[in-house]
Amino acid sequence: MLGAILTSGLAASLASAQSCPAGTSLVFIDDAGSEKIIHCAKPQKGPKAALRALRRSEMGRRIADFISEHDIPILPAGDVPSGSGAVFLWNSKEIHLPQNADELDATMLAVALAHEGTHAIQAIQDEMVQCIESEQDAYFVHFVAYVEMRRAGVPPIPESGPFARDLLLMAHTVKQGSFRSFDDLVKLGYEAQRKRVLGVGGRLRPVWRGVLRASVRVFDFLYDYSGNTETLDRKRRHVAYWWDKTSVKRTQAAHTRTLGWRDTWINAHRHEDFSGR
Repeated sequence: MLGAILTSGLAASLASAQSCPAGTSLVFIDDAGSEKIIHCAKPQKGPKAALRALRRSEMGRRIADFISEHDIPILPAGDVPSGSGAVFLWNSKEIHLPQNADELDATMLAVALAHEGTHAIQAIQDEMVQCIESEQDAYFVHFVAYVEMRRAGVPPIPESGPFARDLLLMAHTVKQGSFRSFDDLVKLGYEAQRKRVLGVGGRLRPVWRGVLRASVRVFDFLYDYSGNTETLDRKRRHVAYWWDKTSVKRTQAAHTRTLGWRDTWINAHRHEDFSGR
């Protein structure tokens, strides 16, 4: 059954996932005036479909290969925060997915695996410590992987799902020629979470309130969500067993490498049209 005739490739791209029911087809006219037909497939779901989608991206293929070559477990678990597609455990080197991962959109999971797989590379290959820079770098990598997946024909993520808003914001910052403003949003996002945690203390007895605030301070030292790797050396003196000088240098070096190719990528792609998500 044929659907509506669309007059642009971008419209057809959007419709292929948003308004193209499985088992139907769409006819559209591309920019060269040629008639094209899209056959609407059943939406793909689950981790296996996500890895297939991820491998359609050059960046994603490197990440998927790394996960495979290093036997990094991808497991359904109950410790994935609400609104997250996955989480990487830096100590055990595992990627955890939500318990209902088999029911989740494959493109959304592919983006999550690109992000958490980047953390796996940071932890194992780059020997980085977990810090705000490792998070900022992973956001940009999963953005690049998503752009490449979309260029390869992978459907867009659901507009109501995790990452949709962040990806649009990232596209906007890239169009501006920089990623710095999104870096700032990552910092602000952590600060908001931190304040919510501290806010719980107001409803606790004074002794437990003190314990909570002390725990948050320790967390700050451990994970360096203060903003930049220059503070790592100072923090290392407070938590010596975690922040060794070699780890600090490796973290700074890996982040610097990412900033270098990030700027190169943005300069090469900033004028592209990301509006089709």
